[in-house]
Amino acid sequence: MQMNSRSRDVLQTVTRFLQRWVALLAPIILLLLWEALVRGDVRIGSLVLFRFEPVLPAAFFARPTEIVPELRKLYENGSLISDVWDSLVRVLAGFLLGAIPAVGFGLLMGSSGMVRALFSPLAEAFYAIPKIAILPLVLFIYGTGEDAMVRMVALSVCFLMLLSIYKGVIQIDPRHYEVARSFGASRLQMFFSVTLPASMPTIVTSMQLGMGFALVVIVGSEFLAGGSGIGNMIWEAKQSFLVVRMFAGLIVVGVMGYVLAVVLTRVGRLMLPWQSEPRQPEPTRFQQWLGQYWRATRPWSFTATYIPILVGSGVAGYQIASADGDSGNNFNFLYFGLALVGAVAFQAGTNLVNDYYDHIKGADNAESTGIGGSIQRGEFSPRFILMYGIACFALGAGIGIYLVSIAGTFILWLGIFSLLAGFLYTAGPVALGYIGLGEITVGVFMGPVIVIGANYVQTGSLRIEAVAASLPVALIVAAILHVNNIRDMQTDRIVGKRTLATLLGRENAIREYIVLVLGAYVLLVLTVLAGYVPPQTLIALLTLPSALALVYRVAARPDPLALNPVLRRTAQLHFRFGVLLAAGWFYAMVFRIVQI
Repeated sequence: MQMNSRSRDVLQTVTRFLQRWVALLAPIILLLLWEALVRGDVRIGSLVLFRFEPVLPAAFFARPTEIVPELRKLYENGSLISDVWDSLVRVLAGFLLGAIPAVGFGLLMGSSGMVRALFSPLAEAFYAIPKIAILPLVLFIYGTGEDAMVRMVALSVCFLMLLSIYKGVIQIDPRHYEVARSFGASRLQMFFSVTLPASMPTIVTSMQLGMGFALVVIVGSEFLAGGSGIGNMIWEAKQSFLVVRMFAGLIVVGVMGYVLAVVLTRVGRLMLPWQSEPRQPEPTRFQQWLGQYWRATRPWSFTATYIPILVGSGVAGYQIASADGDSGNNFNFLYFGLALVGAVAFQAGTNLVNDYYDHIKGADNAESTGIGGSIQRGEFSPRFILMYGIACFALGAGIGIYLVSIAGTFILWLGIFSLLAGFLYTAGPVALGYIGLGEITVGVFMGPVIVIGANYVQTGSLRIEAVAASLPVALIVAAILHVNNIRDMQTDRIVGKRTLATLLGRENAIREYIVLVLGAYVLLVLTVLAGYVPPQTLIALLTLPSALALVYRVAARPDPLALNPVLRRTAQLHFRFGVLLAAGWFYAMVFRIVQI
């Protein structure tokens, strides 16, 4: 009976796992089927399992294995990025130009019977006209330039959203207005307290529909208006009978539509914060068991690793784009993935080994605040945590050896020093975290070392841009550890653990936190002014208000309980700053490719 129950539990866990991944598996199965129907066989690599008469003629249907090299060629010569960028700019510009008046006028039509009576028939009639029929008129008035395509998208999106929104408004339950009137609400107050909130789901849905329609319209407009864009690429391929390029363009349009849909879904959740998330099923016992292993690695700290990987890769992409093919390098997503997994494995190993030695040395106990806690909760024995950490180090080292074979001995030395720093952080008689070198170690190895390593794997060279980009990241990640040490000053002194916070004292430690956090922004501005970092990275300054709020909070309330949320928010600041910094580098890369 026990075996049957355990088997059912495992089967239920596997079923849930497959359900979550079906969105990924379905396209892969479709691509495999597509390949087989054009080839007329089923094969694994070069091994043909069986043959049959091709269902799809190869003259009119390109195979996925032909499309991928074509996409790579278009990416390498810069035309793919340029066309995607042009289409995306037109879609977003036209969407905003049409959506903003549609939302305002749709709400007005739904709220006012007189406005609805005047304009509803016109809106319905205009929406019924096929948009392809309007395109010649738009081209006649505005020519074949950018103006025409943007306005075509705006017209198409506007009436679709307008009708959807106004119909959503008139379906609001009248009892909501009656309740508002009973409390003495004016018409303006009823609009903001009833009409607008009740219409938000309809507005979000209309935005999602409008964005999908905008993509359809811009591709059709680029067929005729031409010049550039994905639609123009598909049309020119059709004219030259380049079937593979036509299908490559269709794949790109599909990916663009999916990405825009995902982004708008996320925006919709932000616009509807009162709507509850779908209820998740209770975890099975097998999931709980796997969760214990996952939590033991302290996964919430992994942002300190993958943020510098993102930044280093962004710098590499910018450098490769700047070289304009002269370097012979292309951005390698396999190396990026391996560097990310290897670095995370090293950090997981560091966390586990730290938990073991902090427990052995008495720095962590059941009353400690903010520790991993797997040992203290009795989930795993101290020896198992140590072995688990060594296994994670072994995984990271294995990946590192492969990257060394690709990038050379420079990565080998970075890996050796990273392994030693991670193990010796709390291990040994002179542990780095116990002699005031914790912040320096974390800042160096989770700043310059990871950023430079991720960059070197892609470019094979050590450049000043990677060093400059790593410095702000290093300061903020060191601030995470430093505020943790400020919080733990009292318990660290009891067990004889010397950190910069215990050595400097509370007042000076708070000053150091301020320098670390605000210094990141100062360094970013200075490196941009010096020309080492592109100005697009200044988008990370959007996080400055959050940084100022954290600095004020630490200075005002430095007691341990008050510092717990500060620790979490400093980690969030590191994540947001790093993501925006990496996005700035990638945007600069795209900008450079388009210029070229």
